[in-house]
Amino acid sequence: MIIKLLLAVGIGVVALSFLRNRNAMRFQAGKKLALAGFTLLCLVSVANPDLTNWLAEQVGVGRGADLLLYLTVLGFLFVAINTYLKFKDYDARLTRLARSVALEEAVRRRQALDQRQPGQ
Repeated sequence: MIIKLLLAVGIGVVALSFLRNRNAMRFQAGKKLALAGFTLLCLVSVANPDLTNWLAEQVGVGRGADLLLYLTVLGFLFVAINTYLKFKDYDARLTRLARSVALEEAVRRRQALDQRQPGQ
């Protein structure tokens, strides 16, 4: 019984830390709803572990623990792909910014050079 309480508190702390830290994590409404649903499912599975076994049997998986493992792998893949796409987007933004700064610097240097050589 103590493990159920510890798991429930841990799940709640993780969910609240994501929702409260608005500067570090900018969640869209859909992501907030998904997090709330995931948190609710976690709490239900902690409170009633037999439910995961029943659900696993319904979808053709042997045990509830195996079902949770498969869902965790899917969740990890989602996070990995999402992170990869964000980094790819940030890389493209940084490249555009660096090009823009380089062009502005080249124009500034050219203007400074033209001002030093008024006779040409």
